[in-house]
Amino acid sequence: LIMVHGNGEDHTIFYKAAEKLKDRYTLVLPDSRGHGQSEAVSEIHYEDMARDIHELALALNLKKPALYGFSDGGIIGLLVAAMWPEQLSRLVVSGANVFPKGLKAAELARYKEKYQNTGNPRYRMILEEPHISDEMLGSISVPTDVLAASDDMIKDEHTRYIARHIKGSVLRI
Repeated sequence: LIMVHGNGEDHTIFYKAAEKLKDRYTLVLPDSRGHGQSEAVSEIHYEDMARDIHELALALNLKKPALYGFSDGGIIGLLVAAMWPEQLSRLVVSGANVFPKGLKAAELARYKEKYQNTGNPRYRMILEEPHISDEMLGSISVPTDVLAASDDMIKDEHTRYIARHIKGSVLRI
């Protein structure tokens, strides 16, 4: 089970969950590009981070791992499942969006202000990406759970949109 964290976080957000899962799964808890113990970057894109996860799975010789992605990790998971359809056995995403306006307006405004104040490329990425098409969502063929909190930073209708476009996905709010 590969667990991919959200923007501005690192693998340590999964420590409590990992404690409960470690007897049932082999866990891989990477730090995404430009996060945690990964090298700092001047530019960051979701597709590059998806490619990193794809290559990590190949390098570790993982055979059809499951992937859980939280927030940006969910975006990365959607991209991995769409770009390398045979790689995963299962996908669980929570708090993911497929285009910037999937975030609530107040959240977008907050990230715009953060980017203006800091110039941090992670905030720019949130404002400009992702751009996951209906066709990409429709190409996801692994069993998929689409999760969101009832008061998520992602619009409820956007989460439902994602679930509607992934054939056979299960939606849980």
